[in-house]
Amino acid sequence: ICTAFHTGRPKVTAIWTPSFQPPTEEQLSHMESFLDLTSTKLSPYGMTLLQVADALRRLCSPGTNRINLRTDVVGSFRFEALADELTGNKGGYSSELTDIPVKHGMMAISADPHDDEAVAAANILSDYLGEDLMSIMSEGIVVLSDYLPAEDKILETVSVARAVAVICSRDTMSCDAQLLIMAALMDNAERTEAAAVIPVNIPSFIFPTEAFYEGLGSSFIFSDVEVAKQCIRSFFKRITIALPVDASEKVIKTQAREVAARVPKTARKSRISTAPERAGTAAGMADYGFVTQLREV
Repeated sequence: ICTAFHTGRPKVTAIWTPSFQPPTEEQLSHMESFLDLTSTKLSPYGMTLLQVADALRRLCSPGTNRINLRTDVVGSFRFEALADELTGNKGGYSSELTDIPVKHGMMAISADPHDDEAVAAANILSDYLGEDLMSIMSEGIVVLSDYLPAEDKILETVSVARAVAVICSRDTMSCDAQLLIMAALMDNAERTEAAAVIPVNIPSFIFPTEAFYEGLGSSFIFSDVEVAKQCIRSFFKRITIALPVDASEKVIKTQAREVAARVPKTARKSRISTAPERAGTAAGMADYGFVTQLREV
Protein backbone atom coordinates (compact mmCIF):
# COMPACT_ATOMS: atom_id res chain seq x y z
CA ILE A 1 0.00 0.00 0.00
CA CYS A 2 2.74 2.41 1.00
CA THR A 3 4.81 1.69 -2.12
CA ALA A 4 1.81 2.01 -4.42
CA PHE A 5 0.83 5.43 -3.11
CA HIS A 6 4.43 6.62 -2.73
CA THR A 7 5.37 5.88 -6.34
CA GLY A 8 1.99 6.86 -7.74
CA ARG A 9 2.39 4.33 -10.56
CA PRO A 10 -0.25 1.64 -10.08
CA LYS A 11 -3.94 2.42 -9.92
CA VAL A 12 -5.15 1.48 -6.45
CA THR A 13 -8.55 -0.06 -5.84
CA ALA A 14 -9.66 -0.77 -2.27
CA ILE A 15 -11.94 -3.77 -1.72
CA TRP A 16 -13.97 -3.34 1.44
CA THR A 17 -15.38 -6.43 3.13
CA PRO A 18 -18.39 -6.07 5.47
CA SER A 19 -16.19 -6.60 8.54
CA PHE A 20 -13.55 -4.01 7.62
CA GLN A 21 -13.18 -1.07 10.00
CA PRO A 22 -10.92 1.74 8.73
CA PRO A 23 -8.28 2.92 11.21
CA THR A 24 -9.18 5.96 13.27
CA GLU A 25 -7.15 9.15 13.26
CA GLU A 26 -6.06 8.32 16.79
CA GLN A 27 -4.65 4.99 15.59
CA LEU A 28 -2.94 6.59 12.61
CA SER A 29 -1.33 9.14 14.92
CA HIS A 30 0.22 6.36 17.01
CA MET A 31 1.43 3.93 14.38
CA GLU A 32 4.10 2.48 16.67
CA SER A 33 1.35 0.89 18.78
CA PHE A 34 -1.19 0.37 15.98
CA LEU A 35 1.08 -1.80 13.81
CA ASP A 36 2.56 -5.13 14.81
CA LEU A 37 6.21 -4.71 13.87
CA THR A 38 7.59 -7.62 15.87
CA SER A 39 8.53 -9.58 12.74
CA THR A 40 8.80 -6.75 10.21
CA LYS A 41 11.13 -3.80 9.77
CA LEU A 42 10.24 -0.92 7.48
CA SER A 43 13.66 0.74 7.35
CA PRO A 44 15.17 -1.71 4.80
CA TYR A 45 12.42 -0.61 2.41
CA GLY A 46 12.99 3.07 3.01
CA MET A 47 9.59 3.51 4.64
CA THR A 48 8.67 5.50 7.71
CA LEU A 49 5.66 5.19 9.98
CA LEU A 50 4.48 8.60 8.79
CA GLN A 51 4.47 7.36 5.19
CA VAL A 52 2.52 4.26 6.17
CA ALA A 53 -0.05 6.37 8.03
CA ASP A 54 -0.42 8.63 5.01
CA ALA A 55 -0.87 5.63 2.71
CA LEU A 56 -3.61 4.19 4.92
CA ARG A 57 -5.41 7.54 4.99
CA ARG A 58 -5.33 7.69 1.20
CA LEU A 59 -6.44 4.07 0.90
CA CYS A 60 -9.57 4.79 2.94
CA SER A 61 -10.27 8.21 1.48
CA PRO A 62 -13.12 8.96 -0.98
CA GLY A 63 -10.49 9.73 -3.62
CA THR A 64 -9.47 6.08 -3.90
CA ASN A 65 -11.56 3.79 -6.07
CA ARG A 66 -13.55 1.48 -3.80
CA ILE A 67 -15.47 -1.74 -4.36
CA ASN A 68 -17.70 -3.16 -1.63
CA LEU A 69 -17.69 -6.95 -1.50
CA ARG A 70 -21.24 -8.01 -2.26
CA THR A 71 -23.21 -9.59 0.57
CA ASP A 72 -26.19 -10.64 -1.52
CA VAL A 73 -24.13 -13.35 -3.29
CA VAL A 74 -23.04 -16.37 -1.28
CA GLY A 75 -19.94 -18.52 -1.05
CA SER A 76 -17.32 -18.52 -3.76
CA PHE A 77 -19.73 -16.79 -6.13
CA ARG A 78 -19.09 -13.64 -4.10
CA PHE A 79 -15.45 -13.70 -5.17
CA GLU A 80 -16.35 -14.50 -8.77
CA ALA A 81 -18.67 -11.47 -8.77
CA LEU A 82 -15.80 -9.38 -7.40
CA ALA A 83 -13.45 -10.60 -10.13
CA ASP A 84 -16.04 -9.65 -12.76
CA GLU A 85 -16.37 -6.18 -11.28
CA LEU A 86 -12.60 -5.70 -11.24
CA THR A 87 -12.24 -6.84 -14.86
CA GLY A 88 -15.34 -5.08 -16.15
CA ASN A 89 -17.22 -8.25 -17.02
CA LYS A 90 -20.95 -8.42 -16.50
CA GLY A 91 -21.48 -11.83 -14.96
CA GLY A 92 -24.89 -12.59 -13.53
CA TYR A 93 -24.78 -13.98 -10.01
CA SER A 94 -28.05 -14.73 -8.29
CA SER A 95 -28.59 -14.19 -4.58
CA GLU A 96 -30.89 -17.23 -4.51
CA LEU A 97 -29.43 -20.30 -2.85
CA THR A 98 -29.76 -23.76 -4.37
CA ASP A 99 -29.74 -27.18 -2.69
CA ILE A 100 -26.51 -29.07 -2.09
CA PRO A 101 -25.92 -31.40 -5.08
CA VAL A 102 -25.59 -34.60 -3.08
CA LYS A 103 -23.87 -37.48 -4.88
CA HIS A 104 -22.90 -40.85 -3.46
CA GLY A 105 -19.12 -41.08 -3.09
CA MET A 106 -18.40 -37.36 -3.33
CA MET A 107 -16.19 -35.36 -1.00
CA ALA A 108 -17.64 -32.39 0.88
CA ILE A 109 -15.92 -29.36 2.38
CA SER A 110 -17.83 -27.47 5.06
CA ALA A 111 -17.08 -23.84 5.93
CA ASP A 112 -18.84 -21.00 7.73
CA PRO A 113 -20.79 -19.32 4.88
CA HIS A 114 -20.61 -15.93 6.64
CA ASP A 115 -16.81 -15.91 6.94
CA ASP A 116 -15.10 -14.74 3.74
CA GLU A 117 -11.71 -16.12 4.83
CA ALA A 118 -13.23 -19.53 5.57
CA VAL A 119 -15.10 -19.62 2.25
CA ALA A 120 -11.93 -18.66 0.39
CA ALA A 121 -9.96 -21.32 2.29
CA ALA A 122 -12.55 -23.97 1.39
CA ASN A 123 -12.33 -23.13 -2.30
CA ILE A 124 -8.52 -22.97 -2.28
CA LEU A 125 -8.49 -26.40 -0.65
CA SER A 126 -11.00 -27.71 -3.19
CA ASP A 127 -8.83 -26.51 -6.08
CA TYR A 128 -5.68 -28.18 -4.75
CA LEU A 129 -7.51 -31.37 -3.77
CA GLY A 130 -8.88 -31.65 -7.29
CA GLU A 131 -5.34 -32.01 -8.60
CA ASP A 132 -4.58 -34.89 -6.22
CA LEU A 133 -7.94 -36.69 -6.20
CA MET A 134 -8.99 -36.45 -9.83
CA SER A 135 -7.56 -39.86 -10.66
CA ILE A 136 -9.33 -41.71 -7.85
CA MET A 137 -12.61 -39.81 -7.45
CA SER A 138 -15.00 -39.03 -10.28
CA GLU A 139 -17.87 -37.97 -8.00
CA GLY A 140 -16.36 -34.54 -7.41
CA ILE A 141 -15.85 -32.15 -4.50
CA VAL A 142 -18.67 -29.96 -3.18
CA VAL A 143 -18.07 -26.84 -1.08
CA LEU A 144 -21.17 -26.68 1.11
CA SER A 145 -20.97 -22.93 1.78
CA ASP A 146 -21.94 -22.33 -1.86
CA TYR A 147 -25.37 -23.82 -1.25
CA LEU A 148 -28.49 -23.61 0.91
CA PRO A 149 -27.65 -24.92 4.42
CA ALA A 150 -30.76 -27.11 4.60
CA GLU A 151 -30.67 -29.60 7.46
CA ASP A 152 -31.89 -32.57 5.42
CA LYS A 153 -29.28 -32.00 2.70
CA ILE A 154 -26.49 -31.56 5.23
CA LEU A 155 -27.40 -34.82 6.92
CA GLU A 156 -27.76 -36.58 3.58
CA THR A 157 -24.29 -35.35 2.65
CA VAL A 158 -22.87 -36.94 5.80
CA SER A 159 -24.62 -40.20 4.94
CA VAL A 160 -23.25 -40.57 1.40
CA ALA A 161 -19.94 -38.68 1.20
CA ARG A 162 -16.68 -40.63 1.28
CA ALA A 163 -15.04 -37.80 3.23
CA VAL A 164 -16.01 -34.48 4.81
CA ALA A 165 -13.41 -31.80 5.57
CA VAL A 166 -14.56 -29.17 8.07
CA ILE A 167 -12.85 -25.78 7.83
CA CYS A 168 -12.60 -24.47 11.40
CA SER A 169 -12.48 -20.67 11.38
CA ARG A 170 -13.09 -17.71 13.68
CA ASP A 171 -16.85 -18.17 14.17
CA THR A 172 -17.17 -21.89 13.52
CA MET A 173 -18.27 -22.59 17.07
CA SER A 174 -21.27 -20.27 16.69
CA CYS A 175 -22.22 -21.43 13.18
CA ASP A 176 -25.23 -23.77 13.25
CA ALA A 177 -24.41 -25.53 9.97
CA GLN A 178 -20.83 -26.21 11.13
CA LEU A 179 -21.92 -27.55 14.50
CA LEU A 180 -24.50 -29.78 12.84
CA ILE A 181 -21.89 -31.21 10.47
CA MET A 182 -19.50 -31.94 13.36
CA ALA A 183 -22.16 -33.63 15.48
CA ALA A 184 -23.57 -35.63 12.56
CA LEU A 185 -20.15 -36.84 11.45
CA MET A 186 -19.19 -38.05 14.89
CA ASP A 187 -22.60 -39.57 15.61
CA ASN A 188 -22.00 -41.59 12.47
CA ALA A 189 -18.25 -42.14 12.83
CA GLU A 190 -18.29 -45.55 14.49
CA ARG A 191 -20.67 -47.08 11.96
CA THR A 192 -19.59 -49.22 9.04
CA GLU A 193 -18.82 -47.26 5.88
CA ALA A 194 -18.91 -43.89 7.66
CA ALA A 195 -17.46 -40.80 5.98
CA ALA A 196 -13.84 -39.96 6.75
CA VAL A 197 -13.74 -37.02 9.17
CA ILE A 198 -11.08 -34.41 8.35
CA PRO A 199 -10.84 -31.36 10.67
CA VAL A 200 -8.94 -28.46 9.05
CA ASN A 201 -8.13 -25.28 10.94
CA ILE A 202 -7.15 -21.90 9.54
CA PRO A 203 -5.21 -19.26 11.55
CA SER A 204 -8.29 -17.41 12.85
CA PHE A 205 -9.69 -20.49 14.63
CA ILE A 206 -9.55 -20.79 18.42
CA PHE A 207 -10.25 -24.23 19.84
CA PRO A 208 -13.32 -24.39 22.10
CA THR A 209 -12.98 -24.19 25.88
CA GLU A 210 -15.29 -25.59 28.54
CA ALA A 211 -17.23 -22.32 28.39
CA PHE A 212 -18.39 -23.26 24.89
CA TYR A 213 -19.78 -26.63 26.00
CA GLU A 214 -21.51 -25.03 28.98
CA GLY A 215 -23.12 -22.45 26.69
CA LEU A 216 -24.28 -25.11 24.26
CA GLY A 217 -27.07 -25.89 26.69
CA SER A 218 -28.92 -22.79 25.47
CA SER A 219 -28.77 -23.89 21.82
CA PHE A 220 -32.06 -24.84 20.24
CA ILE A 221 -30.60 -26.63 17.23
CA PHE A 222 -29.87 -29.64 19.44
CA SER A 223 -32.73 -31.32 21.24
CA ASP A 224 -30.32 -33.66 23.04
CA VAL A 225 -27.53 -31.32 24.07
CA GLU A 226 -25.53 -33.95 25.97
CA VAL A 227 -25.23 -36.19 22.91
CA ALA A 228 -24.28 -33.17 20.79
CA LYS A 229 -21.59 -32.18 23.31
CA GLN A 230 -20.14 -35.67 23.26
CA CYS A 231 -20.06 -35.70 19.46
CA ILE A 232 -18.40 -32.28 19.18
CA ARG A 233 -15.82 -33.19 21.84
CA SER A 234 -15.05 -36.33 19.84
CA PHE A 235 -14.62 -34.27 16.70
CA PHE A 236 -11.85 -32.22 18.33
CA LYS A 237 -10.06 -35.37 19.47
CA ARG A 238 -9.25 -35.99 15.83
CA ILE A 239 -5.90 -34.62 14.67
CA THR A 240 -6.56 -31.42 12.77
CA ILE A 241 -4.66 -30.28 9.71
CA ALA A 242 -3.50 -26.67 9.72
CA LEU A 243 -4.21 -24.74 6.54
CA PRO A 244 -2.21 -21.50 6.77
CA VAL A 245 -3.98 -19.49 4.08
CA ASP A 246 -1.56 -16.63 4.71
CA ALA A 247 1.46 -18.81 3.88
CA SER A 248 3.19 -19.48 0.57
CA GLU A 249 1.57 -21.54 -2.18
CA LYS A 250 4.09 -24.30 -1.55
CA VAL A 251 3.06 -24.61 2.11
CA ILE A 252 -0.65 -24.56 1.26
CA LYS A 253 -0.18 -27.28 -1.35
CA THR A 254 1.72 -29.41 1.15
CA GLN A 255 -1.11 -29.13 3.67
CA ALA A 256 -3.71 -29.86 0.99
CA ARG A 257 -1.86 -33.11 0.25
CA GLU A 258 -2.19 -33.99 3.95
CA VAL A 259 -5.96 -33.62 3.56
CA ALA A 260 -5.95 -35.67 0.34
CA ALA A 261 -4.08 -38.47 2.11
CA ARG A 262 -7.04 -38.92 4.46
CA VAL A 263 -9.60 -39.28 1.68
CA PRO A 264 -10.50 -42.96 1.04
CA LYS A 265 -9.47 -44.15 -2.40
CA THR A 266 -12.79 -45.90 -2.94
CA ALA A 267 -16.34 -44.76 -2.40
CA ARG A 268 -18.42 -46.23 0.38
CA LYS A 269 -20.05 -49.47 -0.71
CA SER A 270 -23.62 -48.40 -0.06
CA ARG A 271 -25.73 -45.63 1.34
CA ILE A 272 -26.48 -45.95 5.02
CA SER A 273 -29.93 -47.41 5.62
CA THR A 274 -32.74 -45.01 6.51
CA ALA A 275 -34.98 -47.72 7.89
CA PRO A 276 -37.38 -46.69 10.69
CA GLU A 277 -35.44 -48.65 13.31
CA ARG A 278 -32.41 -46.46 12.58
CA ALA A 279 -34.34 -43.21 13.10
CA GLY A 280 -32.91 -40.89 15.71
CA THR A 281 -29.35 -41.65 14.62
CA ALA A 282 -27.21 -40.31 11.81
CA ALA A 283 -28.80 -42.96 9.63
CA GLY A 284 -32.17 -41.42 10.35
CA MET A 285 -31.28 -38.46 8.14
CA ALA A 286 -33.44 -35.47 9.14
CA ASP A 287 -34.57 -37.20 12.32
CA TYR A 288 -31.35 -37.16 14.31
CA GLY A 289 -31.85 -37.82 17.97
CA PHE A 290 -30.07 -34.61 18.91
CA VAL A 291 -31.14 -32.19 16.17
CA THR A 292 -34.14 -29.87 16.01
CA GLN A 293 -33.60 -27.27 13.29
CA LEU A 294 -31.12 -24.76 11.97
CA ARG A 295 -31.60 -21.08 12.65
CA GLU A 296 -32.30 -18.98 9.58
CA VAL A 297 -29.05 -17.88 7.91
